[in-house]
Amino acid sequence: MSLIGPGLLLEGGKTNLVSTDDLTAWSLNNTPVITPGLADPAGGAAAYTIGDDDVASTEQVYLGVAFASDGSKALTVTYRESALATFMVSVYDVPTAVFRTRFAITFTGGTPTPSVFTGSGAVLGTLALAGGWFVTHFRADGIVAANANRVYLSPHDFTSATTGDVGIYRINVFDSPVPLGVPVAAGTAQAGDVAYLPFPSPPQAMQVYVRFIELGTLLSDPFGRVFHIGDGTTGGSPRLFVYADGGKFIATHDNGVSSGADVGLATGPAYGDVCELLLDLFADGSVQLHQSIGQGAVSSGVRSAGISLQGAWAGPRLYIGGDGSGTRPGNMSLLGIAVHAGNDLDIPYFRSLY
Repeated sequence: MSLIGPGLLLEGGKTNLVSTDDLTAWSLNNTPVITPGLADPAGGAAAYTIGDDDVASTEQVYLGVAFASDGSKALTVTYRESALATFMVSVYDVPTAVFRTRFAITFTGGTPTPSVFTGSGAVLGTLALAGGWFVTHFRADGIVAANANRVYLSPHDFTSATTGDVGIYRINVFDSPVPLGVPVAAGTAQAGDVAYLPFPSPPQAMQVYVRFIELGTLLSDPFGRVFHIGDGTTGGSPRLFVYADGGKFIATHDNGVSSGADVGLATGPAYGDVCELLLDLFADGSVQLHQSIGQGAVSSGVRSAGISLQGAWAGPRLYIGGDGSGTRPGNMSLLGIAVHAGNDLDIPYFRSLY
């Protein structure tokens, strides 16, 4: 048995479509009060307070954002409570005069509660940072790329009488539904992460166990990988991998000669869940995938039909969070991975190793 972990953050490549982090350079709706120089969670002073001080009108800032494709997009906000109970972040379609999604973040006792205020989208998760800062990931749906789109930051709850301010560090917008775990500067392009280990062992009866925090692998397109054994990425290459499709994880053994054995689970974890996957490759070349979410009950997929094992994989590597091609990223915080010769162990046993 071999194992590594924990604590490796793996993210797909993305570019922040926001052109500037300087809120004073955003366009104004009425006269919001913007104050630079606020201490930020990275140890600098690059954050801002933005406030609404007019009880007769709503005040906000906005910035044009250009998307390359239609559909769902990720939006990430890094913020700190100040003197507002609720503030809003929205995506606005200019030609149709429609807010595609409006998100609200409400503070109670210093703890934020994000929600979808209007429109179509989802709250993907919130992470606490140092100094009272938080980062919340959202998904905005129904974006039309051909239309002019704006991102609005509103220090109020869309009622004129609301006044107060909130601390803002960064707003990230991506042309993908998968957010980054760590906020990046405006216009920053981040290459996708993939880790790999030497894997000289030939195809044989074996188990691969992975424990991770799901951060968007199930939202990846196309077919984000949890792990991938072998350098090959197409048919004709002996390989073993688990990928995401249709909101669940699927296991594949392809021997490079016949079509691969392919089997999936019924459901997948939500964004932010701790997920454990155990893939069995049996001596007859069949595969079976097992899953536990939040250390709950183990669910198992149907064991596939068998295909012959080859003498070697397409390449002697085990990739984590990708397949080596750079086009099938996983998005996760890896907590552990183990490989075992044989098929005699279960998820609770591997869990006990960590």
